[in-house]
Amino acid sequence: MQLIHPNTVSNDRRRLDIRSSIEQLAEKIDLLEGRDKVIMTMYLDQGFSMSEIARLVGISASSMTRRIKKIARRLVLAEVCFNNRYIFETRELEVICYHLLRGVSLKKSASRCGCSYYLARKAYKKVKYLKKQICENNGEI
Repeated sequence: MQLIHPNTVSNDRRRLDIRSSIEQLAEKIDLLEGRDKVIMTMYLDQGFSMSEIARLVGISASSMTRRIKKIARRLVLAEVCFNNRYIFETRELEVICYHLLRGVSLKKSASRCGCSYYLARKAYKKVKYLKKQICENNGEI
């Protein structure tokens, strides 16, 4: 007889968590712009595989996997930012949203929004810290 550790999550619960997170990401695809929006639409809505999307884009499947994970992380951080927008100043929110939703580097988003790179980096760290606090208190976001 196998003993199951009390802290392990059953496979059924893990599948439900993954499905719910995929549904949450699919709802936020409209926030993205350009190539990222097309890639996530193909992956989440139309059911293309990573290798099919990679072939169409012209990169390897492993690079496509990393890119999709990166876009998903940016969407989660954007959700944290939108849900807690009262914490951020207007310029911080503008820089962070520009960076997360358009995929532009922090340096370029700071210059386009008319603020320093220091302010952009500080705002981004604030978002990541906030996500960490939410994950510790409520579980995974």
